[in-house]
Amino acid sequence: PVPAYQPRDLKDVQDECFAQGSVLAYEDRPELTYILADGTRAYRRDKLKLFQRSLVFLKKVHGWKHPVIVIFDRVVSTNPEFKKAWNLHTMQIPRLEGNTFVIENECRIRFGGDLKATPTDYWCQYSGKLYSETLLPRDAQLSFVGGEGKEFWVNGRNYPTILREVDYITEPGIGRIEVSPSRPALEDVFLHVLSPTELSDDAPRPQARVIESGGGTALRVGNHILVFRNAGAGTALAYALEQDGPLLHSVLQLERGKTYKVLRDGSLLGQEKASAQGVLAFTSDRGGAFHVVRE
Repeated sequence: PVPAYQPRDLKDVQDECFAQGSVLAYEDRPELTYILADGTRAYRRDKLKLFQRSLVFLKKVHGWKHPVIVIFDRVVSTNPEFKKAWNLHTMQIPRLEGNTFVIENECRIRFGGDLKATPTDYWCQYSGKLYSETLLPRDAQLSFVGGEGKEFWVNGRNYPTILREVDYITEPGIGRIEVSPSRPALEDVFLHVLSPTELSDDAPRPQARVIESGGGTALRVGNHILVFRNAGAGTALAYALEQDGPLLHSVLQLERGKTYKVLRDGSLLGQEKASAQGVLAFTSDRGGAFHVVRE
């Protein structure tokens, strides 16, 4: 069982009772940073069989001046009727545009150590915007739970933040975005693309879409192609897209250190070895029908 208190010393930190998650893979490349984590043990075993999250930090996306974050979650419950919800907490009430929440933060935040403002406090004016785009589940139910009196609303009750004099920064938030599948299932995947920018930036955000694939979940974000291999998918992956310009391909969660053939439209593009973290990266001058096959 998980203790009801936080780790108190080094002995507690090293105790298996507190081991609620683990990092299965981490790789930093010139074009991206990738991490795969397992948080299954943070949940009740009678409700959840698996929770794994992949985070991909795209350092440069063509046509966008900021990094872009891709979040891919795989969740397997013990009962299809158990509701799964992907949450993103916000400082201000977002607006929904199609499958994308737009969060604009222009809060003025006080840094101090007292419940009431003092002349020595430091104030920070936020001026940022975040696009949170839901690509999976398909036909997902998107909602916002929050507002005054419902900032931390759970099962018909609000759990408001209690400000203390020791709190150096006061920014409790206004609520949360919830994304849930429209139909019950034992296994669900969630795929989100987060694109941050300045509040004043009205440039179109990077185009993101799921692309046709076999053996994994694939998406395109600008000039990047990301493929998350399914567990037990076998030795081959396939995906296809139309694109005239160059592309950066990153195939993730492959067998580590194994050599793969990369084909496009049936012709060999090359042979590449998956990294020690299971990442296979290559470039192409255009799109097509791609196959990645282990030798």
